[in-house]
Amino acid sequence: MKAFIIILLTTITIINLSYVIIIFLIWILDLSKTTPKITFKSFKKFYCLCPSKWSLEDTYVIYYPESKGFGKEEIYVDFKYFHDCILYRIFKKKIEKNIIYENRLKKEKKFIEYMQKDINTFREENIKEMKRILNK
Repeated sequence: MKAFIIILLTTITIINLSYVIIIFLIWILDLSKTTPKITFKSFKKFYCLCPSKWSLEDTYVIYYPESKGFGKEEIYVDFKYFHDCILYRIFKKKIEKNIIYENRLKKEKKFIEYMQKDINTFREENIKEMKRILNK
């Protein structure tokens, strides 16, 4: 049993280390000498001011000074340090999960609205039927 746990922990460690190495390589390859570089802390503050002006990519972000769309100006921004890139990836996953959650809530709200509409329609039909029966 101990051997199994050791093998499992070793495998998990290797997978996590591989993930970090892959992110590092992507970060190094994407790092451009011409793009502005900011820290994650600064990015997070700017992002929270107006999330709709940002596009979250794998290891960099795109800032849209005006609105998103074809032909609009866009500024590619890299992260200054590798640990900023790791923090950004964690942040991005949280944002993506929140978006999925928000979309689910919107669908649930719409479903409840449709159900309420059906209930109201059914109630009106029943009231009409009851009035018709009582009037006989």
